[in-house]
Amino acid sequence: MQRLVLAVLLINISLAAAEESITELAKIIADNNAEMGVRVAAAKKLGDKGKDARLAVDALASAYNDFLIFQVKNKDIIEGKRQPTPEEEERLLKTIDGIGKLYHATANALGKIGPDAASAIPTLMKDLKQNCAGIAGTTILKIDPSRQIEVNEILIVGEVKRWIFLQEQLFKTARQYATTYKDLENAGRIPPSADDNTVPDWGYRFKSLAAQTERGNGGRQSFLVEGKMTKGFGFIVYPAEYGITAKTSFLVIKLNGQPVRTYSRDLGTDTSGIVAKMSECDPDDKWVQNK
Repeated sequence: MQRLVLAVLLINISLAAAEESITELAKIIADNNAEMGVRVAAAKKLGDKGKDARLAVDALASAYNDFLIFQVKNKDIIEGKRQPTPEEEERLLKTIDGIGKLYHATANALGKIGPDAASAIPTLMKDLKQNCAGIAGTTILKIDPSRQIEVNEILIVGEVKRWIFLQEQLFKTARQYATTYKDLENAGRIPPSADDNTVPDWGYRFKSLAAQTERGNGGRQSFLVEGKMTKGFGFIVYPAEYGITAKTSFLVIKLNGQPVRTYSRDLGTDTSGIVAKMSECDPDDKWVQNK
């Protein structure tokens, strides 16, 4: 009996010590005056503790948010809208590596904690919506897998914007647009998926469309000249598995001399069948034009 009491006592002491250790690490992470390397090391240690680090969720979320604050404070410089002063450049060079490491270390720790890190989701969602940040989406799904569709539909918007940029850059250099997802990602020097039109990670597929109907801006037009897509481009991205990976499809149309237009729509349970029959962009009134 005495041995049992002693064993229970030792377990309680061990648990108390562990909680104290996690609390101390949380204090370090939350301390904006602490050296960045020390904060990063504390976040990594909490990541190693996995679910046991749940007492540090608020501190981890706060430290993760420091990266978002950093982005807002330096937005004009990051986006290239103005050149930094020599003092600003020196400060940024000193800060950016450390704040980036803290961002990744806190995300990793929150993901390893799992469902008990649910209180961090608002901060992660802010990053996801503002920046279409893949790390935020991945972390959210480790905490709450039921958000799969919500996360995928936000992240794909960021991907669509990037593909539009890649198409425009490709046209500047090659005087033609890409016709497959694989070609588009090759233009961006990013390893593509195994198949020409499957978008990895975010549960979508890509289909190029070579023309637009009379409902397109500029009227009925083919984007092809002698088999090459040079007059513009069109594509649709749609759920790989409707209702499982996503529900919303996105249509993109660009006719040379006209602005890019993007639309969204839920095509329903037969999305794949509907897209399979599509050969041109037809933005009827059921498609909602995005800003």
